[in-house]
Amino acid sequence: MSEFSEEHHKVAQETLFAMMGRVLTFSRNGRDRTPEAIEEQTERVARSWWWKGKT
Repeated sequence: MSEFSEEHHKVAQETLFAMMGRVLTFSRNGRDRTPEAIEEQTERVARSWWWKGKT
């Protein structure tokens, strides 16, 4: 069971990062693309996805 969970998490993370690449490319707010800003945005989206998965 834990093996599946680890694999699932890895796949989910890869999918999230792939999608985030697209989201950031078409960022509407036009904020600067510093690594800090991108990391912050990625974290925000990841957190909201995590909560959606919980409900």
